[in-house]
Amino acid sequence: MTVYEQIKNMDLDELAVWIRDNWLHDNDLVLDWWDRMYCQKCEPEKITFSNIDHEYEVCWCEKHGKCRYFEDLAEIPDDLQRVKLWLQSQIN
Repeated sequence: MTVYEQIKNMDLDELAVWIRDNWLHDNDLVLDWWDRMYCQKCEPEKITFSNIDHEYEVCWCEKHGKCRYFEDLAEIPDDLQRVKLWLQSQIN
């Protein structure tokens, strides 16, 4: 069996795990896609720390501990969830 055949025979979950474990790194296709689809479209929010009299802009997810686009999830989607979302996304 070739590597191609092995990859072709994987189901969605197996392929997502394989990509996460063997391919995912900074600035790859999945993380670039995630950034374009969600992070770049997310307006920052302002916060003020009680001990500092200064407002800071932070990402919505930093303030709330989850993604505004996936509010039904308790946390920000992890790498495996992002890979699966990318695999299921439409080609533009």
